[in-house]
Amino acid sequence: MKKILIVDDYPDILEGLSYVLKDHYEVTTAGNLTEAKKEVSTTVFDVICSDYAMPDGTGLELLEFCRQEKFSMLFILMSAMREERIVMEAKLHGAVFMEKTDSDLISFLREKAG
Repeated sequence: MKKILIVDDYPDILEGLSYVLKDHYEVTTAGNLTEAKKEVSTTVFDVICSDYAMPDGTGLELLEFCRQEKFSMLFILMSAMREERIVMEAKLHGAVFMEKTDSDLISFLREKAG
């Protein structure tokens, strides 16, 4: 089973995504950037799905950290609102941007688990 790290500072988002994806992935969660960096430093993930805005940093910082460390995985940057600057930066670093409220997010993640 593929491994996914879900990073978000809202427990409801972590619980919801974990619940919907648990049959498709081995799910690990992190509530902030610091926890996420620790997780990616000790575990190899197939997918990281990270919120953009968190209290101790951004999902883009996590993405940059992963790329600097040469970690190779599908990286999905998500946010409640679509901002072109964030979308462009995600693409520049080889990530996919999706809105949290987009039902395609779950479908996309389930498809990638196969």
